[in-house]
Amino acid sequence: MLRVVVASMLLLLGASGATAALLSGNVVGPDGRPFRSAIVEVVTPNGERRCATVSAPDGRFALPCDAVGPHTVRASSGTLQPWEIADVELAPDRTLELNFLLRSADVDSGTSIPMSADPEPGGFWTRRLPNPVVGHWGATPVTLRAVAVAVAVIAFVLGALTMVALGRRIGVEYRRLSPDEVGDMVLNPQRPAVGERLTPIAVVGGHGAEARISYGADEIAAALAAGWYGVVFVALVIAPGLFALCALAFAFALLAGQEAYLFYAMLMVPAGFVLTALIIGVQAALLARRTR
Repeated sequence: MLRVVVASMLLLLGASGATAALLSGNVVGPDGRPFRSAIVEVVTPNGERRCATVSAPDGRFALPCDAVGPHTVRASSGTLQPWEIADVELAPDRTLELNFLLRSADVDSGTSIPMSADPEPGGFWTRRLPNPVVGHWGATPVTLRAVAVAVAVIAFVLGALTMVALGRRIGVEYRRLSPDEVGDMVLNPQRPAVGERLTPIAVVGGHGAEARISYGADEIAAALAAGWYGVVFVALVIAPGLFALCALAFAFALLAGQEAYLFYAMLMVPAGFVLTALIIGVQAALLARRTR
């Protein structure tokens, strides 16, 4: 039989004035999987609703509520049996973690499921990566995963534009192609098999150009020698930082709800962008010092 953990945790008080209590947690369906669109509500002892929200696709919910004192927190959906937690003490600045199990209507209502007042023990490496609801877009809850995906896309686009702008400033290579080269590219666009290569014997009016954008320690050293410190800062801090942020946000979006050690391992990817920029910066500084 499934166990549902009902946990209540008191967190640090905020530095600012008192705010509403925050209830968060998970809703699980009869199959033991996260349950979406369940109604989670806080009601008074006489049944009056004080505040409500719906669970996200991953079963998480976040419900701020300015009610004070003992209340009942209930999760329900359609014909499923609702799950209630009575005598939940609400107070300003208090954060509570609650978990609910919605059962089928044909399950014996007298069946009890053991509950624990303490959360299941979880180590630093094995605890689940949280994915709370951070807001709402109309009636649709917005989870931290959705925010991470948006941040990753924006960071990638900004990083690509930054790299193109830097390449045009310090690392662009441009040359015109001869008519023979253009004809060879037209007749042999990809690597042909042995014996299938075609050699153009006459090309009339062929013209083209080739451009390559890249930069490394040599280009950065030249920029340092020229006094382009702003360009160097963008190349070694802003650009790799944007790509590192993209990798970090995508890692969280992929691993939210999974064991934390998987996310910690994925941190090597954004760290690689930072380490690469650091190595290029050190090499460029040494090159610039030698050329002085």
